[in-house]
Amino acid sequence: MAGRPRSVRNVIVFGLMPQVLFIVASTRAPLPLEWFYAILFLILTAQVFYFERDNPGVRAVDTRQYKVAQAKPQLIAGASVGVVLGLPSVIWGEPSIGTSLLSDIVTQAIFVSFVETYYLIVFIETLSLGKLYVVLLWVAVFGFLHVRTDVLAGVGDLTTVLRFTYAATFGALFWLLYAGRTLFPKPRNKYFGGVTSWTAHFILNMIVIAFQLTLWGLVMFPV
Repeated sequence: MAGRPRSVRNVIVFGLMPQVLFIVASTRAPLPLEWFYAILFLILTAQVFYFERDNPGVRAVDTRQYKVAQAKPQLIAGASVGVVLGLPSVIWGEPSIGTSLLSDIVTQAIFVSFVETYYLIVFIETLSLGKLYVVLLWVAVFGFLHVRTDVLAGVGDLTTVLRFTYAATFGALFWLLYAGRTLFPKPRNKYFGGVTSWTAHFILNMIVIAFQLTLWGLVMFPV
């Protein structure tokens, strides 16, 4: 496949379009959070299937990153980043740990942060619009995903803009934590990858849930 443009027609028709249909439908008829992410995972997996079928020899998801030997440095780096990002909430936020903590851990670990990391990888690796354009589009999509209820209801306001900016910023950061595996030279790149992004995402969300922080009138929320 070297030197040949990747085929993405079926990825768009059978991957992106079902995502759009599902996200709009699930916003108008809300699903439990776990069901939303479980169905989104299946739609993304179909996108991977069509991409890899149409591009023999090319893999959208590098599962080698999830081997124990490769995952360990990513776990350490991701946890460190997540703690640093969450420090403002710990220092200035109000403790809000409730009886649902264990349930929140499960939801954030294997539904929200895992599937959104999978979404990031599939989105970045299966589209061919030019690397910069794909990254910018991902950041916009990630931001939209967290304000979709307001936008689709036509009730957006300044708070919506702030929430979008907040989520989009972290969307860019999560991408960098994933992309660093190819952006940075060895051996530093071993600290970046899908596991790094997933872990940082999870740790940050749990801290934000456990310590409620309000900045400029915006309550920080898990992304």
